[in-house]
Amino acid sequence: MLEDLKDSVVVLFGAGRNGEFMLNTLIKCGIRPMYFVDNNREIKAVAHTDECDKETVFAVNSPDALLDEGIAKLKIIITPSGHLNAEIESQLYKMGLGDCVYKNLTKVESKSDAFWFSLPRQNKEALPVPPRSLMVHSELEEVHLETGKRDFREICAMLARNDISISDVGRLLDFGCANCRILRHFINMAEDISLWGTDIKADKIFWAIENLPGLNLIVNNESPPLPFTDAFFGFIYAGSVFTHLMEYHTAWIAELARITKPGGHIYITLHDEDCMREVFRDQKRFGSFTDGLIKDDFLRDLMMRFDFDFLSVGKDNTSRSQVFMSSTYIEKITSEFFSLVDIAPRAYARFQTAYLYKRK
Repeated sequence: MLEDLKDSVVVLFGAGRNGEFMLNTLIKCGIRPMYFVDNNREIKAVAHTDECDKETVFAVNSPDALLDEGIAKLKIIITPSGHLNAEIESQLYKMGLGDCVYKNLTKVESKSDAFWFSLPRQNKEALPVPPRSLMVHSELEEVHLETGKRDFREICAMLARNDISISDVGRLLDFGCANCRILRHFINMAEDISLWGTDIKADKIFWAIENLPGLNLIVNNESPPLPFTDAFFGFIYAGSVFTHLMEYHTAWIAELARITKPGGHIYITLHDEDCMREVFRDQKRFGSFTDGLIKDDFLRDLMMRFDFDFLSVGKDNTSRSQVFMSSTYIEKITSEFFSLVDIAPRAYARFQTAYLYKRK
């Protein structure tokens, strides 16, 4: 895999830590990193080799500084520690460099000329993964980790686009966290912010309490309130939660508003018009979803036209119920508490629409 990088512009992140190991690996493969990025000006990887031109060494605190150095088109970004923290990652998305990922030297996605790959972490045991009996959709371990990372990145990307720093939120809440499929990817930030999660499924919460460090987890009821004081959180996200709430959805919007501090933000995903257009457009992918949900032609026609404000198909407030809301209805139930900041179609699970709000 590394042989394919010989003709690429290479940037080495974290050059002051495990960079020497990564640098030696690259050199053995005939690759000369052209730029080094680290917030430590005594860059160890560069100090221990004469293989690279010292004029191309940049010690900077953030990816944005690369643009100031005149690096307009990056092709390869390498992080020898095996990860980038959420703040750096969100900045890369903002620069348009976060969409293409190499993971453990295996290409996962490729959507542009910019690539980011990483080596596995050195000397650090991986976090455990729930057994399939505690997976939300009985998914494989690889799917659980990859989709959690993908949805985590979408959250980071939306915040970055709107100049919102995750490290400044103070306290973060994953409302409807289940087994912490997304929240686990924030654990590297646990020293900077306080991480919280709530869910109605106690078995999944108890597993996460026992296996995932740095998280504060609570089992909640189907209806409000939550056991937090007013204005407790700086940022709350709810992935595919309001897509299943029937009679309690407005109560939960009000409750999330109560515990969000003024100026704080919430991120929620919904089945709106754009989402359903995607579902009906791509029946190869979503055919089983619509076939299992829509039992007659009247309902299919109604949903295709999206001729309603609110529609719930199912029996209760669990994942067996699917809830759909028009954009006008969403504005109606949120505008008392929140100002709309941004909308991202197909942001969650690649079909649900993400809405970002600021607390009034």
